[in-house]
Amino acid sequence: MKNLRLTRKWLAIAPIVASSVMGAPAANAATFALSDASVAFTQFSVIPELQEVFTKTDTNTIAVDGEVSANSDAEAVFFATPPEAANFSFGEVVGDGAEYRGLATSQARVLGRFFIPQDAKDQAFSFDFSLNLSLFAEIDDATFESASAFGAIAFGVYGGSDPDNLTLLDFLTVTGIVNTAGNKDSLEFDQTTNITLGNKTLSSNFGGLQESASASINGSYHRLFESETYITLIEAKSNEASAEAVPEPTTALAALISGAIGWALKRRQTAT
Repeated sequence: MKNLRLTRKWLAIAPIVASSVMGAPAANAATFALSDASVAFTQFSVIPELQEVFTKTDTNTIAVDGEVSANSDAEAVFFATPPEAANFSFGEVVGDGAEYRGLATSQARVLGRFFIPQDAKDQAFSFDFSLNLSLFAEIDDATFESASAFGAIAFGVYGGSDPDNLTLLDFLTVTGIVNTAGNKDSLEFDQTTNITLGNKTLSSNFGGLQESASASINGSYHRLFESETYITLIEAKSNEASAEAVPEPTTALAALISGAIGWALKRRQTAT
């Protein structure tokens, strides 16, 4: 019971956490990239027969002349009674200096298997959902710095009479990317007709040294079944944040020439 209370509390605050993190880039950072996403499912009309969750995180950093940090996190829960599911994933990179690179990736997934019995007549499979996606990228100098953030959220409802051969019935997807290094920025949304939206807010700020994109969506799913049907709900998300600084070619060449001249003079002095 204690875990269930904690889960319900987490379901309520997850969107708040996601939105507050986006609005707080590290102070005085030369580069900053953030990608986070959260999803919650409630009010299922059918008790799941099986629940599965999955998370994965990874970070990688290298600093030659400067410093960089990368952080990622992911969590997922799915309870059967009452049926509630939620997950979030997060990646952040902060860098400063002349030559470094950082990458943070995260994934989270929930899966539920449901069953509509043979004697069902106009039995509904339904649930409510809410999701949030936040992307942010910022740099100080476009000549040698870059930052990018990618995020994707998707859920699909699969159904059929054979549990090993289900067909995709309905889906919802949200994907976005912000990249200070080019014009590949985007924020896209798609859904099928059995999904009803209560609120959908998509916003973006592309171009320049600071870019962002966000999506906040809630709604419900409802579909009627008149015969024995196996149903699987799968929701997955992926987040990636990266930032780097690469020395300008002229600067690198000057350092190389300076080093070569210094080595030659030292060798000549040694010889004499």
